[in-house]
Amino acid sequence: TGDPPCQPFSPAGKRQSLGDPRAAPLMEFIRVIKEARPKVFVMEEVPGILSARIRHVPIKERGKRPLAPEEKPGSAWRVVLDELSKTGYIIRWKVLNAADYGTPQERERVIVIGVRQDLGVGPTFPVPTRSRRPAGLFGALKPWLTLLEAITGIEDHIGYIPLPPKYAEFLRYIPPGGNWRQLPDELKPKAMSGAYTAGGGRMGFYRRLTWFEPSPTLVTSPAMKATMMVHPWEDRPLSVREYLRIQGFPDDWRVVAPVATAYRLFGEAVPVPLSYAIARAVRDGILLANTRVTA
Repeated sequence: TGDPPCQPFSPAGKRQSLGDPRAAPLMEFIRVIKEARPKVFVMEEVPGILSARIRHVPIKERGKRPLAPEEKPGSAWRVVLDELSKTGYIIRWKVLNAADYGTPQERERVIVIGVRQDLGVGPTFPVPTRSRRPAGLFGALKPWLTLLEAITGIEDHIGYIPLPPKYAEFLRYIPPGGNWRQLPDELKPKAMSGAYTAGGGRMGFYRRLTWFEPSPTLVTSPAMKATMMVHPWEDRPLSVREYLRIQGFPDDWRVVAPVATAYRLFGEAVPVPLSYAIARAVRDGILLANTRVTA
């Protein structure tokens, strides 16, 4: 299993794609597959990799000239798939949402599964157990877990980074489920500064979560203005313990890292319920299926 750094392909980063030095581990991951020849491999990436360009094109240049092949959306992903195909494995990929597998968090990730050809079976992906819209009153799929179900009853928060006072003063205007758009119009320019006239949805600015939906995708800096993850009632970011709950880690885990480091480690992790679902799919649909085929 491998989880190469996602920053080169994240829309929140510099979008350097394969030109980013942090993309090198992805190619090293492919090299190890070729040398170690495991029966199955699983790779996880952010959905941004699907549209990433080998060479970034500034927005002001788009639509004004023909794009070179390496400038077209998806050009980086085509290179990655081409390199994966050179391993000789049967390759399949799919975008999975962690909320569909029992994680109280909407978190989409690209999952690539490769199976060695001599196994005689192909890649298998886990079947969702939950849905935003369950199939009927007595349907097989349960509703998504909510933030309320995830973080209720926490006594030891481990810690959190307080919001800077210059940001905290605006949070009292934000209702659960809201963001900067709920600020009074006269306060928006001061609260947003230069971002007020910027493009994009800016959904993370002064974002306060709601109890009755899953958490948005966790970030590594929940106290920063552009990536806030504020508690539904309290004027503070989610705590480290709340991060662990949302990602599916057990309460008896001891965290011995500083708070900022813990935010990064657990914010970047693959949610435990999703990891478990993928592992079960690999075991039951590929490894055990191979045993039956061989027998």
